[in-house]
Amino acid sequence: MLDLIKPKLVYLDLPLFMALLSDLFPGVELPPGQDSILIRAVETELKEHNLQVVPEFVTKIIQIFDCKVARHGNMIVGRTGSGKSTAWKTLTRAMARLKKDDVQDERFQK
Repeated sequence: MLDLIKPKLVYLDLPLFMALLSDLFPGVELPPGQDSILIRAVETELKEHNLQVVPEFVTKIIQIFDCKVARHGNMIVGRTGSGKSTAWKTLTRAMARLKKDDVQDERFQK
C-alpha cells in the first residue's frame, strides 16, 4: 500500500503521512523492500550509460516500477529536464537485463 501512495505525495507531505500511519498503527514496522535485485540492475544501467547513481533517483525508479506492477496505466509527470524519460528508459533496460539474466520473478518478465 505504501509503495502506491508515496509516489503521489508532495515531498513536504511525506513526514505528515508517515506520522499519520504511525498514529493509526502504533508499533507496526514496515518490512524492508524486496527489490534489491532490481535496485542493483537499475544502478548498473545508470553506470553503463554514464549517469550518476543518486539514491533519490533510484528510489523514484523503484516507485515507478511499483506503480507499473499495481496499475494498468501510468503517467509520469514533472518539470522539463527532471529525469522522467531517463527514469522509465532506465527501468525498461533494467527489467530487460533481469529477464535476460533469467531472474525467476514474474514481475520482471513482462
